[in-house]
Amino acid sequence: MGIIPVETITVDRVDSINIITVDTITMGIITVETITVRQIGQYKHHNSRHYNNGHYNSGNHYSRQSGQYKHHNSRHYNNGHYNSETITVDRVDSINIITVDTITMGIITVETITVDRVDSINIITVDTITMGIITVETITVDRVDSINIITVDTITMGIITVETITVDRVDSINIITVDTITMGIITVETITVDRVDSINIITVDTITMGIITVETITVDRVDSINIITVDTITMGIITVETITVDRVDSINI
Repeated sequence: MGIIPVETITVDRVDSINIITVDTITMGIITVETITVRQIGQYKHHNSRHYNNGHYNSGNHYSRQSGQYKHHNSRHYNNGHYNSETITVDRVDSINIITVDTITMGIITVETITVDRVDSINIITVDTITMGIITVETITVDRVDSINIITVDTITMGIITVETITVDRVDSINIITVDTITMGIITVETITVDRVDSINIITVDTITMGIITVETITVDRVDSINIITVDTITMGIITVETITVDRVDSINI
């Protein structure tokens, strides 16, 4: 039954920043409203273990010119919401937005991410989701070497939704990568890609009673694109509605 509120933090010149690091959260509330970061050696905001009773909420985070930016690192998140509203990052070598080991009856929401000139970015990385919801609303990426939107090992009764992704000048992008889905739903609504070397929209190894839907994809000047790659499907549905492609060397729907 703990509460950690942080309203405004302004930091200048940061190489590495860890906003909140939590090992276990059960019904806990962590609120961070506004963080502005510029060029500092190392900055650690919170390091909390076994945080109980409430919600985990992070509002707005702004990182500029930092070597490494880690937004959240949470393990064993149970019975609550995980909300990150707006993240704006400029000139960062490596960024990890959300890293979670286990989610049970949890919600991860990322509303807006804008990234410019980043070597590597991992938006959401989750090992196991049980009755969980992951939603990414808007991602805008410009000049990034490698980007992984959602990477999940196992989903059971989970929903993954990616609404809008706009990518320009990216070497490699993986939208959704899942190893095993059981009674899960993956939906990608709108993807617009320009000048990308390689893009993988949805990559899944095994689906059991799962639904994959891709609504609209617009691709221009891409070397290689793989829309949906699945190894095994049992009682599953895959739907691709609209794809518009211009100047692409290789495409696998």
